[in-house]
This record gives sequence, structure tokens and C-alpha cells, in this order.
Amino acid sequence: MSGVREQRMMRSLVELADVLAAGADVVEFLRAVSEHCAGVLDADAVGVLLADGAGGLAVQAVNQERWALHDLLDARDGPALTCFRTGEPAAWSSATATPGSRFAALAGEAGFTSAQAAPMRLREWTVGVVGVFGRAGPLAAEAASLTQHFADMASIGIPHVRPVTDPDRVGEQVRTVARDRVVVEQAKGVLAQRRGIGVVEAFAELRAWSRHHRVPVVEVARAVLDGPPAIADLVRRRDG
Repeated sequence: MSGVREQRMMRSLVELADVLAAGADVVEFLRAVSEHCAGVLDADAVGVLLADGAGGLAVQAVNQERWALHDLLDARDGPALTCFRTGEPAAWSSATATPGSRFAALAGEAGFTSAQAAPMRLREWTVGVVGVFGRAGPLAAEAASLTQHFADMASIGIPHVRPVTDPDRVGEQVRTVARDRVVVEQAKGVLAQRRGIGVVEAFAELRAWSRHHRVPVVEVARAVLDGPPAIADLVRRRDG
């Protein structure tokens, strides 16, 4: 690992530990993981995915809201699902892509030329994946090990990690995180429509309110879904 990348990695791990210690909710923490992972690896897109309970994966966080990775990550022959099924890291490159691959076609449309996926584990269970995508040739030589470090950090953000003792409990924890993400996504849409702004700006508003009031993003999202009075109250408190 280069000296510069090693410094970035160490700084990221410290900052992520601080985010977790500060009591950030899981949605915000996973977003921070995706941002730091993209920064360390110089990757164009990073997605954090969790098991959806039906044998697949659902996107929980991306480093930038403009990345629409859902179709790409749902491709059955892509590295994310391969990683999830096997519990082992998986990689993909346009230089060695299999002809007729759906993932290769989708990646090509998005301009990605390389991808790396690392498993998120709680004890012996694989509960999700961190996927990294690059557009300027291959990812860094140490991409696999670095992505795994971030996948391990992402796992820590799932609530009540230590008490987990059986698969049912793990599944419930993962489903809770997924439900929180759905709430945030709904709130983004509602806020965007009511304020006449884009969903990227709407999410930025949710995060700003969350950080200003030190309230989890998902709680701010629930307040937004309660109706305009809740939004007005949040705005007044933010500006007051």
C-alpha cells in the first residue's frame, strides 16, 4: 500500500470510529463508510448493500446520490451477488468480461471498467456486501484488502452486534436497517416534492438537519413524513 493511501486509510478508520462513537444512526454511518471507501480507493462509486431476506441484496448507501446502482447490483452475474453467495471477495474487469454478461453490459453503459466486492460478516454469517466501482482502468492493486477493511467497518454499524447469537437475530437486525433506509428514501421524495428540489438536495437537507440537531437521519426522515408542520418545526429550530 502506498504511503498516501495508507495515511488515508488510517484517517478514515479513525473518522469512522468517531462517527460511530458519536451515536450516528446506521443509515448515516453506512453512508460515511461508502464515502470514505471511495476516497481511499479513488473509486467512482461505492455501494453498501444488505441482505433483503429473499436471497438478494438491497442498496443501503452510496457515496453519491447520483449513482443509480440498483440495476447494476441486481445483475445475477455481478461480483456483488457472487460475493454474497460465496462469502468471499469477488472482482470484475471489463478486460476479462464474459461475452453476453448482463453485468458487463450494464457496467459498460455506466462507464465502469472494474469492480470489487467484499463481504460484510457478523460472526459466521454474511449479511451484506461493499461494492466498489471504477471508471478509469483497474482499481488499485490493494483494492481487495482495502474494500474488506471497509466491509468490516460497515458490519460494526449494524445495531447490537455483540449480542448476536443466532441467524434469526441477525436477520432481524438487517431488516431493521433496511426499513430505516426505506423511511429515508420516502422522506427524500416527499421533501423534494414539497420543496421543489431534487432528491440529492433533499437528502442533503435531511443530513444537515440531522447533524445540526444531533438527531439520527431516520428520525428526521420520520418527522418529514409526519407532514408539513414537522418540516416547518425542523426548519425553525435549524435557523433559530
